[in-house]
Amino acid sequence: MDKKLKVLVVSPDINLIGGVVETVKLLLSGLEGRVDFTSAVFGRRAEQDGLKGYMQPLFDVLRFLFTLKKNAYDVVHINPSFNFRSIVKELFLYLVLCLHGYSGRILIFFHGWDPELVKKISLNPLFRMVLMFCFKRAGLIAVLSSGYRDSLIALGVPAGRVVVMSTMYDLAYILADVPDIAQRKSILFLSRMVRKKGVFELLEAFERLSVRHVGVKLILAGDGEDKKDIERLIQSRGLSNVFLPGYLKGAEKAQAFKESGIFVLPTLFSEGCPVSLIEAMAAGLVPVVPLSGGIRDVVEPGETAVILNEISADHLEEVLDKLLVDVDMQRRISSRAAGYARDNFESARVCRRILDLYHQVFGCT
Repeated sequence: MDKKLKVLVVSPDINLIGGVVETVKLLLSGLEGRVDFTSAVFGRRAEQDGLKGYMQPLFDVLRFLFTLKKNAYDVVHINPSFNFRSIVKELFLYLVLCLHGYSGRILIFFHGWDPELVKKISLNPLFRMVLMFCFKRAGLIAVLSSGYRDSLIALGVPAGRVVVMSTMYDLAYILADVPDIAQRKSILFLSRMVRKKGVFELLEAFERLSVRHVGVKLILAGDGEDKKDIERLIQSRGLSNVFLPGYLKGAEKAQAFKESGIFVLPTLFSEGCPVSLIEAMAAGLVPVVPLSGGIRDVVEPGETAVILNEISADHLEEVLDKLLVDVDMQRRISSRAAGYARDNFESARVCRRILDLYHQVFGCT
């Protein structure tokens, strides 16, 4: 029988919202009893803002110094993003871990990804040397895209140290009594309300579509810095069939999946493995997405998703119009997407893969 590992999981405050937090919560519950977890928060707390939020990582590093003196762990699992701010912030924690003898026993799981930072690192020998010094002392580095893996290898990380993983979804959000997709008349956007998520282009496209497709609704679920502008735009154009329920969770999220037939994420970001996308696939929605970042590792064009070749109102209108009139295509893609999500992203399966990574990291020491 495999040893029950003691694992320190370092993550953002679980009272925050977002894919990283959801993934960590599912991991902790999914491996409960099989792993001796200690959960530790690093970074801004949910109730913090301003200077205190910026200073919190420093206080956390000091707290970790005390924690690591009192306790010993087999593996440390950290959850940064591959962007400048996150790397600088967590570099101090990483050095503390290495100084306490955890070199080779750290699983770095990168969630967010900034492709521009990769370019800057490749052009800056000093920055690249510092990062490679750190990364080569990790047990394993997990990323959410084969493209991200290739980027790290090109920077000098040994290929055997980098693995491609995914996020996961909770079966609780997938209701059994879902109507036929022909009766699910809502289009769902479930993400942050920021311009680079393509929400303005989607709203403009839907305004045109709603003239031809009477009875179809658009649900724009989420919060973000551009939500007020979206609200004003909806009011000024009198779009009574557009709804803004805010951030959805629990039964409200499950209900949104139940009544929606199409999921649209017209993002301009280099996405990793969006939790909302794999949840929507599992719930039988037809994904309409670009092949951005890790999304290309999640979907198969024409089989489990409809692909956006550009992010514009005209293209979104064209793609959604064709999909709305072709119910057979909706049924085919819905069925294949749901099956693929169940086989690859259900939380029990992904948790087992992460457990395998823990044993691999521990076995390398």
